Amino acid sequence: MEDQPSVAFKKLHVVRSSVFQKPNQVRSWWKKLTNPTIYKHSDVITDMDCCPTSPYNYTCCSSNKCTTYHGATNDIIRVYTGSNEYLSVSYRSDGNLVACGSSSGYVDIYDEQHSMNHPLRTIKAHKSGVHVVKFSTDRTQLVTGCGEGWLKLWDIASSKSLSTSHLHTQRVKCASVFGNNPSIFITGSYDHNIRMIDWRTKDVVTLTIAHETPVENLALHSNGLLLLSCGGTFVNVWDLNMNASCVHRINAHSKTVTSLAFSHSCSYFHSSGLDSNIKSYNMQTFEKLDSVRYTDPIIKICITDNDRRVMACLLNNVDNYGLLYVKSHKTAEKTTVTTNEDTLDVNKSFFKRYFHDTSEIHQIDKIRRPETVKYQPYEMFLRKFEYIKAFGYVFNKKHNLEAGIVIEVMKELMRRSALFSAMKGAYFHSIISMLSFINRNIMKPQHTIFLVKLTNFYLDHRRKLPNLENGLQNHENFIKYSAELEKLMKILNLEMKCFKPTFEILGALDLIENISMIPQAIQNGHQLDQ
Repeated sequence: MEDQPSVAFKKLHVVRSSVFQKPNQVRSWWKKLTNPTIYKHSDVITDMDCCPTSPYNYTCCSSNKCTTYHGATNDIIRVYTGSNEYLSVSYRSDGNLVACGSSSGYVDIYDEQHSMNHPLRTIKAHKSGVHVVKFSTDRTQLVTGCGEGWLKLWDIASSKSLSTSHLHTQRVKCASVFGNNPSIFITGSYDHNIRMIDWRTKDVVTLTIAHETPVENLALHSNGLLLLSCGGTFVNVWDLNMNASCVHRINAHSKTVTSLAFSHSCSYFHSSGLDSNIKSYNMQTFEKLDSVRYTDPIIKICITDNDRRVMACLLNNVDNYGLLYVKSHKTAEKTTVTTNEDTLDVNKSFFKRYFHDTSEIHQIDKIRRPETVKYQPYEMFLRKFEYIKAFGYVFNKKHNLEAGIVIEVMKELMRRSALFSAMKGAYFHSIISMLSFINRNIMKPQHTIFLVKLTNFYLDHRRKLPNLENGLQNHENFIKYSAELEKLMKILNLEMKCFKPTFEILGALDLIENISMIPQAIQNGHQLDQ
């Protein structure tokens, strides 16, 4: 049988998909953000906003001052000083005016163009602190929101109130302007609700969205159809064109998400949280593209309209002061994040490319929204940085909390370096309850290590607690305090009696181990001599 001719194989070139070769442009954008500049403020930074016009100046609030930085040089150009603490700040769309809301309920409007350090207008807006200020798109009106849930619409020229509505039951935390319509706003509150309001209508509220957690921030897409909201550890994406249905949820951070920001073309968005991370996501696929870690928890982020600068407000937990962390592009050229392929068509609904069949839309409408989750009081105290109240709540015998919950709260206070300040401001009976709690649980193996650490911390700082010294002047309080300390001493002495035989056994085992190693050491010595 004749041999068959061999077949000549030709190596084929493997054509790889362009999807896998496409570089991560957001990551390269973050790498170009170099030359960081850090500004330290004496108090916590409560809010920040960026001017929408060149040179993109930015202003942040800390204590009773609003500091404005130059968008090109990052130098301080002016400082607005008020009589009370400033809680919120907002630029007008033309960049000529900036409004600052204070804790006393006043709103100061400054002239940014003529660099006037005294207010151009001062409005007595609310009885409580003003947490939200927003200019309308026609530049003639101003919306304010307070900690009691009230919203008011003001005429800037006359400083008169045009409308007042009590739309929320708790603090109004954030607001967003709806497109080019000067009468429509979207607000978010700690009462777990997002509301769209139209000041032209009688009922004002045109849409209500149930949010599972307190709403920390809102971001509206440029097409006016997609709304981002953050609260808890996740970010929700709402389609306002489909009865405000939640079309996607992103479990973004391990701790509370505090702020959202879109890129200039709205093809990407960024989220920041108390876990000290800023994460970037693709608006088409909701895929996480990059993550940047900072040194401290992040309260607010802002990105300039030309995508050349990122400002992050950080909270230093050690000394309880604010940091403004600014990153800028090292190149002078204008840098953008997106390409033509990734740019969204603002004239079309973004989700039409996903829902080609109407049956899918009806199926989404039938999805049951999860029930509203309410935070426990001690969680709310920690979120508001009210450490003294959190300490007093967990050690209140009326609440009868589990030992694991109390220990987790104490660990969180230690991580924030706020345990001493909580003890210093706590009442005397809270200190007694803490010692009683230690006596009940220090012998439990799962709690022993941390409670010993907590006890040492207390003993090191007990002479610096004024409420404790004042309480001990009462004879009855002194007897209770002494009884708890004696009980703790008995428990520890009993524990030491159990540990003493254990230490003796460990010493004997260590001696036996050392004796067993002597022949090997002698043998090694002989080998070295040879």
